[in-house]
Amino acid sequence: MRRFTELVLTGLCLMGGAAYAAPKPDLTPRPGAWRLEGASEGEPVCLLRLMATETIGGKDVVSDACHEAYPWTADITAWYAAPGTHGDMTLIDGERRVVIRFSLVDGDPAYDGATQGFDYALYPPLPVRAAEKAKKAHK
Repeated sequence: MRRFTELVLTGLCLMGGAAYAAPKPDLTPRPGAWRLEGASEGEPVCLLRLMATETIGGKDVVSDACHEAYPWTADITAWYAAPGTHGDMTLIDGERRVVIRFSLVDGDPAYDGATQGFDYALYPPLPVRAAEKAKKAHK
């Protein structure tokens, strides 16, 4: 009986350790300077700054240089991550219509989306220094 108890306790310890071994990465879209680029090689790259401040339909979006590179971004006024969408991110216009919706790419931190017949990729927030450097390089 003692041996059986030892085996059960050992098994419980191993199962408990496996459950806490590796925390899952946070896949929730969050504020910051995100990099938007066309999926085809050589397409422009620009920064979309997703803000934490609330606005109609979601949270603010600032995209200074993106309007020149991708005119369809001029209509974007807000972003949100719908609960239960496993990290999907939606960018909307002032009338709350979806402009583009991005979904996580399996095994990659990038997001994939399509609008007006073209594919686009959105990459997670850059560190502040890298974002400022990219912004200066674009000017």
